[in-house]
Amino acid sequence: MELKIAENVKRLRVQRGLTQESLAEILGIASQTVSKWECGDGYPDITTLPLIANFFDVSVDDILGMSEIRDEARIKEAYARVLELQMQGAANEPEVRQILRELSHEFPRDYDVQLRYAERLLRYPAHNKPELVRESIAIIERVLDECRKSGLRHEANSMQITAYTLLGENETAAALAEKLPDLNQSRESVLYNLVMRHQANLSERLSATRKYAAQLATLLYAPFQVLINTTLTGGDSVTDGGLTDAELIRLLHMEVPLYMMTNMQYELDKESNDEQLNFTTAINCQRFTAFYATRDIEKALFYLEKHVEFSLLRSKYPHGGTRIAGVDADGAPILERYEMTADEFVEHQYATEIFDPIRNHPRFLAAIERLKEHER
Repeated sequence: MELKIAENVKRLRVQRGLTQESLAEILGIASQTVSKWECGDGYPDITTLPLIANFFDVSVDDILGMSEIRDEARIKEAYARVLELQMQGAANEPEVRQILRELSHEFPRDYDVQLRYAERLLRYPAHNKPELVRESIAIIERVLDECRKSGLRHEANSMQITAYTLLGENETAAALAEKLPDLNQSRESVLYNLVMRHQANLSERLSATRKYAAQLATLLYAPFQVLINTTLTGGDSVTDGGLTDAELIRLLHMEVPLYMMTNMQYELDKESNDEQLNFTTAINCQRFTAFYATRDIEKALFYLEKHVEFSLLRSKYPHGGTRIAGVDADGAPILERYEMTADEFVEHQYATEIFDPIRNHPRFLAAIERLKEHER
């Protein structure tokens, strides 16, 4: 339990417009003693606490910060319950929202609590209930009016844009987004440039560069995936802004190195890193197979066999998962568990018609059989 004496004494003193010396004179103690309290280097003794409380017209508990400690414990307990309910599935969404609603009413000046509730209102079924989005926007705007913590304000700005997008007010969302700093003015870019301009130590410059490169790679990886997947599934055309064959091939060649860069800032154990790399490389080879299936059968089969090689290096997948079976009356998804046999799981990976040109080839059948044996 962490007492809040230092910050509470300072807050109350500043509210009264007192210096440390004047407060010390009122209490009949040395000014250095007040300084030590506020720096956290010592606490008032048991006989002085009531004097401080009486002077500021608060309780001893207020000086100690006991109410704040109780509030923190209450919020922590509520967050733990919310997490527990979330892990149990979407059916608990109404209870999750109710807990956060009650918490937001109980702690109207705790802006983290306010944003947790506002964020939850933007989850399903927000697209079906604009009143929930409007409620969220009202909370977000109050946080932006009252809160001075930059981290929470940045979070509120992003949530505000999301909220107006959900309402279909895209022009408002775009106008708000235009006010955000560009990539060169982001926290990551500014911190990196500070190190490069003012840090002569080569080791620290290289460390900062490594971290910044990983952050940029992480930022790029998701749109890379969208471009690759959309183009491979035929959901976009070159005239609509899709990728040409040459562009798609370049992105496919960059996919695995880019993924490796995203992990540069993390301390991953070798076994975990190798597992993820094998997984990513296997998926990459499968995408190459899909690309060449209608263009060059020999290359398609080559990448298919590479996909199998890297798949055999990773652990078996769970043959099943969770899928959306429908929506409830509020528009929240109804989730259900499903299971597959090993053979069904492998066949599902190559079920799309894009693989039809090679599906009956002996090398395709042999490769699929190797995958099935690995997964059984």
